[in-house]
Amino acid sequence: MHLLILGASGASGLEILKLAIERGYQTTVLCREPSKLEALKPTRVVVGDIRDAGLLDQAFDTPVDVVVSALGIYQTKPLLTLAEITEQIIQSMHKFGVKRLLVLSSLGANESAGQGSWLVRMMQRFPLRYTLADKNLQEQHIMRSQVEWTIFRPAQLVNGTTTGGCRYWMGGQPSGRIRWRVGRIDLAALVLDVLLSNQNNFVGKVLHVAGANKLDD
Repeated sequence: MHLLILGASGASGLEILKLAIERGYQTTVLCREPSKLEALKPTRVVVGDIRDAGLLDQAFDTPVDVVVSALGIYQTKPLLTLAEITEQIIQSMHKFGVKRLLVLSSLGANESAGQGSWLVRMMQRFPLRYTLADKNLQEQHIMRSQVEWTIFRPAQLVNGTTTGGCRYWMGGQPSGRIRWRVGRIDLAALVLDVLLSNQNNFVGKVLHVAGANKLDD
């Protein structure tokens, strides 16, 4: 299986790329700074800015089975850059006949607004409000598309791993104590595990992700 990983040089995308290579996937990455990925030796590297539609199409030149987007843009103004890029990604997927799309979003996007610990909710309301507005529209573009999508909404991401991995739920926040910090390594494992599972169980689904069954520190 060949994965096109977008945002592979970012903290979360890098963990997905590492694990995908460990698991034996073919990988194409599109990034502006390939030096960050040289040690990992992805199958194919396309160098440039993803906002260049022609360059994005070039990333599909080698047949791709699945697109994994770990793109994240911190917005300090009411811009919709990520949503616009996602529209381009979907157009390229249709053009090249690629159906499967896995996307990292964020807890607090769309109907998940208000889920999370007090700290997570405050982050959603204030420093992340423009970022989440961008992600809201990004998700809406994805949900209206004809691709076979799965969206992951992690809570508070931290580098590395957390004891016990991660847990996910669909819909409203479950009762009981939840560890709101989730390790990027654990999130990467969940993304690729979903890909390996019976895909029909997760197509068209939104997974809210937190740490596994542990009280937050």
